[in-house]
Amino acid sequence: MNRILVTGAGGFIGTRLLSRLCSEPVAVRAVVRRSGVESPDGNIEWMQAELAGDKGCLTALCRDCESIVHLAGLAHNPGSNASRYRLHNTEVTRRLAEAAASAGVNHFLFMSTAKVYGEGFKPVNGDQIYNDACRPDPKDEYSASKLKAENALLEIAERTGMRCTILRPPLIYGPGVRANFLRLMRAVEKGTPLPLGSVVNRRSLTSSHGQRWQGLWRL
Repeated sequence: MNRILVTGAGGFIGTRLLSRLCSEPVAVRAVVRRSGVESPDGNIEWMQAELAGDKGCLTALCRDCESIVHLAGLAHNPGSNASRYRLHNTEVTRRLAEAAASAGVNHFLFMSTAKVYGEGFKPVNGDQIYNDACRPDPKDEYSASKLKAENALLEIAERTGMRCTILRPPLIYGPGVRANFLRLMRAVEKGTPLPLGSVVNRRSLTSSHGQRWQGLWRL
Protein backbone atom coordinates (compact mmCIF):
# COMPACT_ATOMS: atom_id res chain seq x y z
CA MET A 1 0.00 0.00 0.00
CA ASN A 2 1.29 3.46 -0.92
CA ARG A 3 2.13 5.73 2.01
CA ILE A 4 1.53 9.49 1.89
CA LEU A 5 3.21 11.89 4.29
CA VAL A 6 1.04 14.89 5.19
CA THR A 7 2.62 17.78 7.10
CA GLY A 8 0.40 20.31 8.82
CA ALA A 9 -2.12 17.52 9.26
CA GLY A 10 -3.79 19.21 12.22
CA GLY A 11 -4.54 22.43 10.33
CA PHE A 12 -7.65 23.62 8.54
CA ILE A 13 -6.71 22.09 5.18
CA GLY A 14 -4.85 19.13 6.65
CA THR A 15 -7.79 17.76 8.64
CA ARG A 16 -10.03 17.85 5.56
CA LEU A 17 -7.39 16.16 3.44
CA LEU A 18 -7.07 13.37 6.00
CA SER A 19 -10.82 12.82 5.99
CA ARG A 20 -10.65 12.34 2.22
CA LEU A 21 -7.59 10.11 2.32
CA CYS A 22 -9.28 7.84 4.87
CA SER A 23 -11.62 6.73 2.10
CA GLU A 24 -8.75 5.91 -0.26
CA PRO A 25 -6.63 2.73 -0.39
CA VAL A 26 -3.52 4.47 0.96
CA ALA A 27 -1.59 4.59 4.22
CA VAL A 28 -1.13 8.04 5.73
CA ARG A 29 1.64 9.36 7.96
CA ALA A 30 0.21 12.54 9.50
CA VAL A 31 2.62 15.04 11.04
CA VAL A 32 1.42 17.51 13.67
CA ARG A 33 3.23 19.94 15.96
CA ARG A 34 1.05 19.23 18.99
CA SER A 35 -0.60 16.10 20.32
CA GLY A 36 -4.33 15.80 20.88
CA VAL A 37 -5.48 16.24 17.28
CA GLU A 38 -8.80 14.52 16.63
CA SER A 39 -8.22 11.52 14.38
CA PRO A 40 -10.67 10.54 11.65
CA ASP A 41 -11.18 6.87 10.96
CA GLY A 42 -8.69 5.26 8.65
CA ASN A 43 -5.18 3.95 8.29
CA ILE A 44 -3.34 6.93 9.82
CA GLU A 45 0.03 6.89 11.57
CA TRP A 46 0.28 10.03 13.73
CA MET A 47 3.70 11.60 14.35
CA GLN A 48 4.50 14.68 16.40
CA ALA A 49 7.44 16.71 15.11
CA GLU A 50 8.85 20.22 14.94
CA LEU A 51 9.90 20.50 11.30
CA ALA A 52 12.00 23.59 11.90
CA GLY A 53 13.94 21.85 14.66
CA ASP A 54 15.90 18.63 14.33
CA LYS A 55 16.92 18.11 10.69
CA GLY A 56 17.42 14.41 11.33
CA CYS A 57 13.73 13.85 11.98
CA LEU A 58 12.88 14.80 8.40
CA THR A 59 14.62 11.71 7.03
CA ALA A 60 12.65 9.50 9.41
CA LEU A 61 9.38 11.16 8.41
CA CYS A 62 10.03 10.56 4.71
CA ARG A 63 11.09 6.93 5.06
CA ASP A 64 8.93 4.47 3.07
CA CYS A 65 6.71 7.25 1.69
CA GLU A 66 5.61 7.34 -1.93
CA SER A 67 4.36 10.94 -1.85
CA ILE A 68 4.45 14.03 0.36
CA VAL A 69 1.80 16.72 0.77
CA HIS A 70 3.53 19.64 2.48
CA LEU A 71 0.92 21.88 4.08
CA ALA A 72 2.82 23.04 7.17
CA GLY A 73 4.06 26.61 7.27
CA LEU A 74 3.82 30.01 8.89
CA ALA A 75 1.05 32.24 7.56
CA HIS A 76 0.06 35.83 8.33
CA ASN A 77 1.51 35.94 11.81
CA PRO A 78 1.66 39.60 12.94
CA GLY A 79 4.56 38.90 15.29
CA SER A 80 6.73 37.26 12.65
CA ASN A 81 9.61 38.87 10.79
CA ALA A 82 11.35 37.96 7.56
CA SER A 83 13.70 35.48 9.24
CA ARG A 84 10.86 33.51 10.83
CA TYR A 85 8.95 33.29 7.54
CA ARG A 86 12.15 32.25 5.78
CA LEU A 87 12.82 29.51 8.36
CA HIS A 88 9.34 28.00 8.54
CA ASN A 89 8.32 28.39 4.89
CA THR A 90 11.50 28.39 2.83
CA GLU A 91 14.09 26.47 4.82
CA VAL A 92 11.74 23.77 6.12
CA THR A 93 10.46 23.15 2.59
CA ARG A 94 13.99 22.95 1.22
CA ARG A 95 15.16 20.58 3.97
CA LEU A 96 12.08 18.39 3.65
CA ALA A 97 12.45 18.20 -0.12
CA GLU A 98 16.13 17.21 0.20
CA ALA A 99 15.20 14.53 2.72
CA ALA A 100 12.37 13.33 0.49
CA ALA A 101 14.61 13.02 -2.55
CA SER A 102 17.22 11.14 -0.52
CA ALA A 103 14.53 8.78 0.79
CA GLY A 104 13.30 8.00 -2.71
CA VAL A 105 9.97 9.85 -2.50
CA ASN A 106 8.44 10.00 -5.97
CA HIS A 107 6.13 13.01 -5.70
CA PHE A 108 6.29 16.16 -3.57
CA LEU A 109 3.20 18.42 -3.48
CA PHE A 110 3.73 21.88 -1.99
CA MET A 111 0.97 24.22 -0.89
CA SER A 112 2.05 27.73 -1.83
CA THR A 113 -0.23 30.76 -2.22
CA ALA A 114 -1.76 32.98 -4.89
CA LYS A 115 -0.20 35.90 -3.04
CA VAL A 116 3.09 35.21 -4.82
CA TYR A 117 1.57 37.05 -7.80
CA GLY A 118 1.27 40.29 -5.84
CA GLU A 119 -1.49 42.57 -4.62
CA GLY A 120 -3.97 44.93 -6.26
CA PHE A 121 -3.84 43.74 -9.86
CA LYS A 122 -5.19 46.55 -12.05
CA PRO A 123 -7.36 45.71 -15.07
CA VAL A 124 -5.87 46.64 -18.42
CA ASN A 125 -8.06 46.55 -21.54
CA GLY A 126 -10.96 45.12 -19.57
CA ASP A 127 -11.03 42.27 -17.07
CA GLN A 128 -7.77 40.60 -16.17
CA ILE A 129 -6.95 38.07 -13.50
CA TYR A 130 -3.89 36.53 -11.98
CA ASN A 131 -3.02 33.23 -13.63
CA ASP A 132 0.02 31.01 -14.08
CA ALA A 133 1.22 33.18 -16.96
CA CYS A 134 1.67 36.17 -14.62
CA ARG A 135 5.12 36.99 -13.34
CA PRO A 136 5.36 36.56 -9.55
CA ASP A 137 5.69 39.81 -7.64
CA PRO A 138 5.24 39.11 -3.89
CA LYS A 139 4.55 42.16 -1.73
CA ASP A 140 5.09 40.83 1.80
CA GLU A 141 7.50 38.57 3.67
CA TYR A 142 5.02 35.70 3.81
CA SER A 143 4.49 35.47 0.05
CA ALA A 144 8.18 36.12 -0.64
CA SER A 145 9.14 33.17 1.57
CA LYS A 146 6.64 30.95 -0.25
CA LEU A 147 8.08 31.91 -3.65
CA LYS A 148 11.61 31.17 -2.43
CA ALA A 149 10.35 27.79 -1.23
CA GLU A 150 8.89 27.10 -4.68
CA ASN A 151 12.21 27.92 -6.35
CA ALA A 152 14.14 25.72 -3.92
CA LEU A 153 11.75 22.83 -4.54
CA LEU A 154 11.99 23.19 -8.31
CA GLU A 155 15.79 23.17 -8.15
CA ILE A 156 15.81 20.02 -6.02
CA ALA A 157 13.27 18.31 -8.27
CA GLU A 158 15.29 19.10 -11.39
CA ARG A 159 18.51 17.92 -9.77
CA THR A 160 17.16 14.69 -8.29
CA GLY A 161 14.34 13.71 -10.66
CA MET A 162 11.71 13.83 -7.91
CA ARG A 163 8.37 14.92 -9.33
CA CYS A 164 6.89 18.04 -7.75
CA THR A 165 3.58 19.87 -7.87
CA ILE A 166 3.11 23.44 -6.64
CA LEU A 167 -0.36 24.74 -5.82
CA ARG A 168 -1.09 28.48 -5.55
CA PRO A 169 -4.64 28.57 -4.18
CA PRO A 170 -6.65 31.68 -3.38
CA LEU A 171 -8.32 32.00 0.02
CA ILE A 172 -9.81 28.67 1.13
CA TYR A 173 -12.98 28.73 3.22
CA GLY A 174 -15.22 26.19 4.90
CA PRO A 175 -16.24 24.87 8.34
CA GLY A 176 -13.50 25.62 10.84
CA VAL A 177 -11.91 28.42 8.82
CA ARG A 178 -9.91 30.92 10.86
CA ALA A 179 -7.99 34.19 10.40
CA ASN A 180 -9.41 37.03 8.28
CA PHE A 181 -12.30 35.08 6.76
CA LEU A 182 -13.56 34.18 10.24
CA ARG A 183 -13.29 37.84 11.29
CA LEU A 184 -15.28 38.83 8.21
CA MET A 185 -18.03 36.30 8.99
CA ARG A 186 -18.25 37.49 12.58
CA ALA A 187 -18.56 41.09 11.41
CA VAL A 188 -21.38 40.12 9.05
CA GLU A 189 -23.15 38.19 11.82
CA LYS A 190 -23.03 41.29 14.03
CA GLY A 191 -24.45 43.46 11.26
CA THR A 192 -21.31 45.59 11.12
CA PRO A 193 -21.30 47.81 8.01
CA LEU A 194 -18.42 46.77 5.78
CA PRO A 195 -16.63 49.67 4.02
CA LEU A 196 -16.12 47.78 0.77
CA GLY A 197 -18.52 49.50 -1.63
CA SER A 198 -15.87 51.71 -3.23
CA VAL A 199 -13.37 48.88 -3.79
CA VAL A 200 -13.40 47.51 -7.35
CA ASN A 201 -11.93 44.05 -7.17
CA ARG A 202 -13.03 40.46 -7.67
CA ARG A 203 -11.73 37.58 -5.59
CA SER A 204 -11.69 33.86 -6.24
CA LEU A 205 -12.42 31.62 -3.27
CA THR A 206 -11.97 27.87 -2.97
CA SER A 207 -14.14 25.72 -0.73
CA SER A 208 -12.56 23.10 1.50
CA HIS A 209 -15.17 20.78 -0.06
CA GLY A 210 -13.73 21.37 -3.53
CA GLN A 211 -16.06 24.04 -4.88
CA ARG A 212 -14.55 27.12 -6.48
CA TRP A 213 -16.30 30.48 -6.56
CA GLN A 214 -14.81 33.06 -8.89
CA GLY A 215 -16.03 36.62 -8.92
CA LEU A 216 -18.61 35.77 -6.27
CA TRP A 217 -18.86 39.37 -5.21
CA ARG A 218 -17.08 42.63 -5.76
CA LEU A 219 -15.00 43.88 -2.86
